[in-house]
Amino acid sequence: MALSGFHVCCALVNIQHGPGLMGAVQWGETLSSAGTTTNTAPNLNLSPTALNGGFLNFELRSSVDAFVAIGPTPNAGSGGARFYLPANETRNVFCGGGDRVAWIAA
Repeated sequence: MALSGFHVCCALVNIQHGPGLMGAVQWGETLSSAGTTTNTAPNLNLSPTALNGGFLNFELRSSVDAFVAIGPTPNAGSGGARFYLPANETRNVFCGGGDRVAWIAA
């Protein structure tokens, strides 16, 4: 079944030894219309050694061209710090504890 809307996966990604490998998925959420995730990135409060070279990451994919914002109170509208995500492409973005994702159609 094809994706309809916008999907976010929050996970640790390890980039220590080459291309990032996703692991330790924290949560996933699909938004069928423009909006903000209800889930937030967890505050892991772990040292880099404890994370084994891992970083907290949002994996993003949209079925339509989208503007995306990330932060504790993200604003994907024209007044916010946002980036463009073309339809049907996957983008991985580092995030911090307490961050959420907002999106609107481009």
